[in-house]
Amino acid sequence: MLKHGDSADKLSGAAPLFSALGDPVRLAIVARLCKDGPLPTIELKQCADGVSRQGVTKHLHVLEDVGLVDSDRIGRDRQWRLRAQQFSVVRDYLDWISTQWDERLERLRAFVEDDASGKACRMQFRETLNRPTQSETTRGRTQSIRHRLARRVAAAAA
Repeated sequence: MLKHGDSADKLSGAAPLFSALGDPVRLAIVARLCKDGPLPTIELKQCADGVSRQGVTKHLHVLEDVGLVDSDRIGRDRQWRLRAQQFSVVRDYLDWISTQWDERLERLRAFVEDDASGKACRMQFRETLNRPTQSETTRGRTQSIRHRLARRVAAAAA
């Protein structure tokens, strides 16, 4: 599990994994391998709609390069399987992010529920809701200018 003080170098190890999983075809391949276990390339092609066998092979090599899958040659084909230990890096990174958000939400909850500051926060929030937006203020000025201009034109015409 990653700790709060971990450096960006340690966290950057997860970036290639997320990049590889960011493609819908590769994500579908991983999902199929999770569901059905080790499969040959030709069967993985079925989960990648519209992608050729060569295309699926290229996607599998991207997943292999980041360590998410391994393969063994069986005859003329390859059998692909997931490497579960690499998914622990992804899980650790997501757990670290989740912990950070939990801590921040807890601090926000404590701030809002605190009687003195919570009351001030709620009052400030209500004032913000009742304050006109920039566009409303501009619209009001424009309508006021139009109204004054219309009165001057009417007075000049009379």
